[in-house]
Amino acid sequence: MRPPKHCEARNHLPTTSNALAGEVEELRRWLFDRAFPLWWEVGADRSAGGYYERIDFNGRPAHLPRRSRVAARMAFCYCEAGQLGWQGPWREAAQHALTFLRERFVKRDGTVIASLREDGSVDATFDLYDQAFALFAYRYGHAIDPTGDWRSLALRLVDTLEANFAHPLGGFREDRAGALPLRANPHMHLLEAALSWRAADDASLWRRIADEIVALSLEHFVEAKSGALREYFSANWRPLAGERGEIVEPGHHYEWVGFIREQIARSGLADCVSIFDDCDDLDPIFAATHFFLSSRLDPLPNVCIDASLRGVPVVCFRDASGNSGDSS
Repeated sequence: MRPPKHCEARNHLPTTSNALAGEVEELRRWLFDRAFPLWWEVGADRSAGGYYERIDFNGRPAHLPRRSRVAARMAFCYCEAGQLGWQGPWREAAQHALTFLRERFVKRDGTVIASLREDGSVDATFDLYDQAFALFAYRYGHAIDPTGDWRSLALRLVDTLEANFAHPLGGFREDRAGALPLRANPHMHLLEAALSWRAADDASLWRRIADEIVALSLEHFVEAKSGALREYFSANWRPLAGERGEIVEPGHHYEWVGFIREQIARSGLADCVSIFDDCDDLDPIFAATHFFLSSRLDPLPNVCIDASLRGVPVVCFRDASGNSGDSS
């Protein structure tokens, strides 16, 4: 079904204006001429390895505990620098981060510790957010050195997560003890990592992981009425009570939409799945042959009532929502 003209699927970004193109070029110059050179020349620790956590306003590196997520992110940044066309030593800079990550943070099961303190002691806290960025970094390690063990590390990490941290309702727990709150953000970056691996590796588990996280986000993270994406959750993936459960990060909405679109495209579903803009007239949309309710939590959403009134069969989960078992 083609979407009506007044609510075209937003499958392509609008044409970039001249003004925006100028801003993009300015940012590109800043990256190429300042940020990438600065972090390689000042931010790289050539004595202890890896990168410093911060460069202060006097242009000196700050001596702080080194986090595994920073090493992982720096590997990504410099690999991306090479993809963008930076002529500096991007490969050497990325390898510098990857070597430090591999030698100082990675455990035998593929997971990573949280940080290294200045005195050499270790903070071995398990953080799901760190694991997401480790999986992402392994992907770039594999890109630089396909003959290395980066893919094996990635598979080992996934095996560990699924064996010891899988949540019965989907996604992953924060730690083995079931610490709360559960968070959406680590899952967003796990989705990002899985999509990145999908582009490089034909193992079916990358699509499976991405599918599961997309389903989790649509079912539990996104509030059906407002479309807002919540960040913090209780043990059963319901928004946390109180103010923290109401927190919404606008930037994360853009990231989630981008990753979900990519998963749709990589799964060959771009001709079957459309994400519509706001529409005043629902009739053209309900010209579809079926309506799929992806949420298990809504008791009887209006969209299902609208579909039923128009005679469109509703497909939903068994024993979930007021439509389950209905004749509609």
